[in-house]
Amino acid sequence: MPLTIDTILSLPDESLLRDCKVEFYKSGGPGGQKRNKTSSAAKIMHLPTGIEAHSHDFRSQAQNRTRALHRLRHKIAAEVRSAVVVRGYAPPAWITAYKGAGQIRVNAKNADFARVAAHALDLLAVTDGKVSGAAALLGVSASSLVRCLRQEHAIWDAACRIRKQSGLPTDPFSH
Repeated sequence: MPLTIDTILSLPDESLLRDCKVEFYKSGGPGGQKRNKTSSAAKIMHLPTGIEAHSHDFRSQAQNRTRALHRLRHKIAAEVRSAVVVRGYAPPAWITAYKGAGQIRVNAKNADFARVAAHALDLLAVTDGKVSGAAALLGVSASSLVRCLRQEHAIWDAACRIRKQSGLPTDPFSH
């Protein structure tokens, strides 16, 4: 199976971690008297892309690893683009679970959010930053697509960069 953004983001956590370097370190954060005494902060680097994410939000090493992996998925979705052929395009079958009545509904906490966001960003890139074009390809409203992308800062920042590179205002609803 070729290594694509969709392939990477569809991997279960343990499979994705096989392609990562995981480090634990001491860091400030919650813990009171235990702060800076235990190596509970986590840093995960995805070796094929060089993208890394950190978490020191919890006292638990396992919770920080989980949060860092979640952030890593979002960063990969935001930073890695895949080519999409517009001619004859049809949304992938897996994305239909998150579509209905012209809306795209997937919470940023959902494991598939990064995958949906990456695909939406790929469509935004291929339509030269035009939200209406990307939304039309997906079969959802532009406002629904924007609401979806705005859920996560790294994803929204990537959408704004794509629009800016195309000479468009970063906010698709500004006049």
